[in-house]
Amino acid sequence: MANFFKNYFIPHDGNDLKPRFFHWETAVVVFSAALFLEILFLVQIYWILPATNYSASILPTVVANLTNRNRETYQVPSLASNELLARAAQLKAENMAQEGYFSHQGPGGEAPWSWLDRVGYDYTNAGENLAVNFAESEDVVGAWMRSESHKENILSGRFTEIGIGVARGVFEGREALFVVQFFGRPAAPAVSVPVAAFTAPAAPAGEAPRTAEPAKTVQKTDKKVPPQPASPKTAGVSVPPASASLGFLREFFSLPHRMVNYLYAMMLTMIALAFSLMIFIKIRVQHPRLILNGAMMLLLVGSLIVFNHYFLLSQVKVL
Repeated sequence: MANFFKNYFIPHDGNDLKPRFFHWETAVVVFSAALFLEILFLVQIYWILPATNYSASILPTVVANLTNRNRETYQVPSLASNELLARAAQLKAENMAQEGYFSHQGPGGEAPWSWLDRVGYDYTNAGENLAVNFAESEDVVGAWMRSESHKENILSGRFTEIGIGVARGVFEGREALFVVQFFGRPAAPAVSVPVAAFTAPAAPAGEAPRTAEPAKTVQKTDKKVPPQPASPKTAGVSVPPASASLGFLREFFSLPHRMVNYLYAMMLTMIALAFSLMIFIKIRVQHPRLILNGAMMLLLVGSLIVFNHYFLLSQVKVL
C-alpha cells in the first residue's frame, strides 16, 4: 500500500518524478468513472425513481422527519404524524396525479381544505405545501425552506400535526411524483406520537428540491365546506410514520443526488490531493502534460457537481 501511494501520488526518482495518478491511463479511468456515475444518476432520476413506487414508500417518513429537523433548529415544537392528515394528503396527491394538475385549487375549484373535510379531520388551523418533479426528499424540504410562504408553514407554531401524501403521475410530459404536505391543529385534544428524528447527514451546501406552489394556510373560521363525519376508528388519532427509521440501502437509493455528490466529493478530494503533491513536492520540476491531465480531472468532476445542482433546481416546482 505504501509503495502504491508513493508511485501514484508522490513524485520521486522511481517514477521519474511523474506520479502515475496523472498518467493518461489513470486519467481515462477517472473520466470513465465520473461519466459512469453521471449516467447512473440521470438514469435513476429519469427512469428508475419515476418508474417505481420504491421512493414513494420512503418519502413521507423522510419529509416528515426533515420538517421536524427544521422546526427543532428554530426551536419550534415537533409535529406529530396524524393518520387523517396523511390520508387527506394522499387523496390530494392522487387527485393531482390522476387529473394532471398542480395547484392548491382543484380543477373544479375545490379548496385544499375540502380534502381534510372528506376524511373528517376537524381542525382550528390548517396549512398546505405542494411539490412536484423532485429528485429526493431533501430537495423537496430544501425548496420549501427557501420559499418564505412554505417556510412559514413548516415553522409555524399554529400547527401541531402533519400528514404527507405522495402519488405518481405525469407532469409536463414526464413521469413525476407529486408531494402534498398538510399541517393541522385539531379542534379537540388528540393522542399524539412524535415523528422520530431523521439521523441522515446534512445535505451538501446549495442543494435544493425540484417543484412547489405557494403555501396555503387557513383558520377554521375561513372554511366554506361543512365537515363530513369522521371514522370512529381514526378520528383525532395520531400515529407514527410507517417507517420511523430508514435502513442504509433505503436511504442510499432514496437520496440519489446526495449519493452522487458524496462520490464526486471523494473523487475531487483525491484529485486535489494528488495534484498538490505533484506540484509542491518537486516544485522545481514540473511536467506540463501531467498538470494538464490533473486540471482536466478537476474541471470535469467540479463541472458535474455544479451541473447536477442547477439541473435539479431547473426541474423543481413548489406551491
